[in-house]
Amino acid sequence: MIDISKWAFENKKLIYFLIAVLIAGGAYSSYEMSKLEDPEITVKLAMVITTYPGASAHQVELEVTDVLEKNIRSMGNIDNVESYSYNDLSLIQVELKTTVKETDVEQCWDLLRRKVANAQAELPEGASPSIVKDDFGNVYGMFFALTGDGLSDRELSDYSELIKREVSELDGVERVDLYGNRPECINISLLQDRMANLSCSTCHCDHSIPSSFSSALWRSRLRIIEAISSFSIFSKALPIS
Repeated sequence: MIDISKWAFENKKLIYFLIAVLIAGGAYSSYEMSKLEDPEITVKLAMVITTYPGASAHQVELEVTDVLEKNIRSMGNIDNVESYSYNDLSLIQVELKTTVKETDVEQCWDLLRRKVANAQAELPEGASPSIVKDDFGNVYGMFFALTGDGLSDRELSDYSELIKREVSELDGVERVDLYGNRPECINISLLQDRMANLSCSTCHCDHSIPSSFSSALWRSRLRIIEAISSFSIFSKALPIS
């Protein structure tokens, strides 16, 4: 058996040469290596989300999750599929094989979307369209908070949309998302005793109030909530100025 230590002492010049080659190669590789603050990462993982309001976890499993999972498993290049069924919600996690090239990942997700879309006809009535989320590799580099003393929520929303449009046009910006926007609505609560005295039902109010608005924009933002609160009805016509 060769004594490596003895051989190394007898061939010092060769050992020094090998060490010099390793040091030079390491320094060159470190200098040439790509260095990015936010490197692009391709995540080979996607999530299929489907809501089924009013259904138990067992119903979701049988009527939604199993149907989608069977269609998804017919794809190629699938390494693992995990499903989770909860009350009102189905989650399916799809993972691609590590051998899938990064250039082919988007094509696989397009195929996944087609498989999920084809399975929508088999889902029960009341289940919402499935959503495929595959953007887990996106990295947010900056977060900004927008505040404004004396400004309404609508004005802040308008300013945030303006900022989003301007920032999206900057070089290197791929995506801009807004969080915290409050959806506009008109909440109308009805007093049950006043309605009974006027022989006015909730259905009458539901049909008469939207017809009082001539603008389609207002009609799209109107929502009636049935509750007992402080809104008083003085006539059946429900005049709105």
